[in-house]
Formats: sequence, structure tokens, C-alpha cells
Amino acid sequence: MARFKTIVEISAPAASTTVPIASFIPPTSGTTKIRRIVMGVRAATPVSQGLTIRLQRQTARGTASTTVAPLPIDPNSVPALSAGIDTAWSGNPTLAANYLTEYSFNTQALVDIPHEFMEELIVAAGTANGLAFLNVGNAFPASHTLTLEIENEE
Repeated sequence: MARFKTIVEISAPAASTTVPIASFIPPTSGTTKIRRIVMGVRAATPVSQGLTIRLQRQTARGTASTTVAPLPIDPNSVPALSAGIDTAWSGNPTLAANYLTEYSFNTQALVDIPHEFMEELIVAAGTANGLAFLNVGNAFPASHTLTLEIENEE
């Protein structure tokens, strides 16, 4: 199995429990495993503020207008089957009723969540079955950018 990395930057994401700030889109056929999620905040002068990012499954992709494609970690591996990460939509994704987890951290810190061995995070095949990231805590200050990195295996 090959591993891929997708990195996106979202400028000053607003707080919302219904509209994602990003969404990982799996392959149309075959499952993928999320192996690592890394989040941080970049700013010239970061404001110390608590943030909470919720991870929630999707039941429909939405109409993506911006998608960042995954890159292989090993340059000799096959191309990725996953679509990558959507960060903008003309029609929002549909979210499942319940969320999987929440990650709380400070704007002046980095959160690095490994999903290996018993903590595997499996995403079912089909572009409708994405994983949405929602900023459910405080809105980001205007000059702050969320960096999101997802490593997946397929």
C-alpha cells in the first residue's frame, strides 16, 4: 500500500457546526486509511486562543470548487486514488448526524494525531463518504491561517 500527503491552508476559518472548513475525499473504489492528521496555525504575531476542530463523516460530497490533490510520499509509488481535500464549495457537503471526535488546541501550538494500529481511521470507498473538518470553537483571528496536513494510505 502506498502513502500520500495532502496539505491545505485555510485563511481565518469561521466557526460553524454545519459548514466544513475542509473535507478529505476518498477513492471511488477501495477504502483508504487516514494515518496522520497534523494541524497548526500560522500568523505573523499569533494570538493565544483556544480552537476546536471537529471530525465528522459526510454522506454527500457537495459541489467542490477548490480541491487539493494528494502527493505520493514515495515518488516511485502509484498515483493516488483519493481526490484529495476540498476546501471550498458552491454547494456544501451533507454531514452525518454524529461526529467522530474533536481536536482542541491553542493557536500557538501544533496538534499531531497518529492513526496507526488500534486507532485506525478508515474511510469507506466512494466520494460521498468523505471526512469533514469543522471549526466548532472560536472563529480564527483575521490574520491567522489554519494549516491542515493529512497522510493517508491506500
